[in-house]
Amino acid sequence: MVTSVPTLDALVRNPEGIAELDATTALALLVQLTSVQALLLAKAVAPMQNGHSDGGGDLFLTVKETARLLKVPQQFVYELARRNEIPTVKVGRHIRVPRGALKKHLTLE
Repeated sequence: MVTSVPTLDALVRNPEGIAELDATTALALLVQLTSVQALLLAKAVAPMQNGHSDGGGDLFLTVKETARLLKVPQQFVYELARRNEIPTVKVGRHIRVPRGALKKHLTLE
C-alpha cells in the first residue's frame, strides 16, 4: 500500500495531519518550508521597503548594521538577541532586527 505525502497546503488546512508523518517526511516538508520562508518574508515586506516604512531606510537591519547603529560589538547584539532584550526575526539561519521595533524598544527603556 502506497501512502501519499501530504503537501504543505494540506497540512496548513489540517495541522492534525502532522501527527501522522514519519520523521523523513516531516524533514522533507520542513526543508520545503524553509526554502520559501525567506522569499515569502521578502515579498511580504517589499511594500514597506518601497516607501511605506517609517522612513528610516531598510525595514530589517543585519546584526552588523544593528551593532553599528548602537555603537556596540556585533557579539553583543547576538547576546542581546539570545536574551530577548532586542526584537529579532529569524530568516533561515540569519537574524534580522526590525528597525521600527528596535526604535520602539529603545524608546521604552
